[in-house]
Amino acid sequence: MQNTLLILGNGFDLECGLKSSFTEFFNACIKDKVSILKEYGDHKVEADGFWQALLYIYEWKYNQNDYNWFDIEDIIKNTLLNVFIENLNKKSFYEQAKYDIINDVNNDYNMRKVGMDEYIKSYCKPFIVRKCGYKNKFANYEEIKKDFAIDLLFQLKILENQFCKYMNGQLVKKEIIGGQSTFKKNEVYFSKAVKLLNNLVPMIKDKHGDMFISILNFNYTYPINNELKCKIINVHGQLCNKICSQNAICLDSNIIFGIDDTVISDSKDGIIKNDIKIFSKTYRTLLMSNNAQKILPSKGSKLVIKFFGHSLNKADYSYFQSIFDYYDIYNNSNVSLEFIYNGEERKNSSTERVYNLISDYGAKFTNKDQGKNLMHKLLLEKRISINSLAY
Repeated sequence: MQNTLLILGNGFDLECGLKSSFTEFFNACIKDKVSILKEYGDHKVEADGFWQALLYIYEWKYNQNDYNWFDIEDIIKNTLLNVFIENLNKKSFYEQAKYDIINDVNNDYNMRKVGMDEYIKSYCKPFIVRKCGYKNKFANYEEIKKDFAIDLLFQLKILENQFCKYMNGQLVKKEIIGGQSTFKKNEVYFSKAVKLLNNLVPMIKDKHGDMFISILNFNYTYPINNELKCKIINVHGQLCNKICSQNAICLDSNIIFGIDDTVISDSKDGIIKNDIKIFSKTYRTLLMSNNAQKILPSKGSKLVIKFFGHSLNKADYSYFQSIFDYYDIYNNSNVSLEFIYNGEERKNSSTERVYNLISDYGAKFTNKDQGKNLMHKLLLEKRISINSLAY
């Protein structure tokens, strides 16, 4: 029997009626909340979190109102690279702040006039000063830099907690019955999710009742019920599925925003960026993987790897490339790829994303000739397809 590995992205939850896009989250939880920036022109929004304020400034500066999760993770990546990583052209923001502190250079940032870079510097400099004061040439600035990275990670967890609370507001409702508090699930979502899963991959059992469906879920929701006994794992963590507290960090949620592991060791410069490895989604997933479930189907049988609702952005390339390596998709004729797009999407844009993913993967082959003809080989062997979702 053919096994199936189903890879789900945010398009799945959107298809099931959740308002899970970043734009919807931003408009509901950030945009109005920190509009004080426009009126007062300063950065007195630290209580709402560094990243929340930074995302607001980004929207304000570029005046866009349609972002996806890749945009956000790209902002996180670029911010971390600017703060911690030096290159031949410029010093990192941390090193600039360190120089200003040692040499007593005064920078008065007016948030009415400046953008993201200035806000980041205005957050970095006071942090260092609180640790060692001004004009201190002998402070352990490397340790302070590590502390600053930990602080930014803590601030990122605040943003994650805000998103968890936002999503749980759609999935779980608190009701008072007989004077007792109870939680009621959004049955509409779960009903749609089960229907959509059955549409994507019919939940077929063999004569022994064993399932041959595995799901890699890049969302934070858990869309199956007890009727569907397929294997599923939430790649970047799962919502706590309860009413989140107003301000505190949620201890039950383990959702992860972050950067791809390829950012940590980019082959272009050969430098391991240890200062930002704690923001790697792979690194953070490893920290919470106490009893990791084996999710990938066996290599010996026929396998179709299906993608639905995922933008195939570079932030997750390392996951896909690891899967392709595991199954040796170039040589293994038992493995096929199917990319399914929503009827509202354009096939051209879906085709471009698929082409970019396969081309990028092929470019990493040791045998460059094989890498260049990977897509051609998959097409000739009818092992790759792009199909519209059909109800």
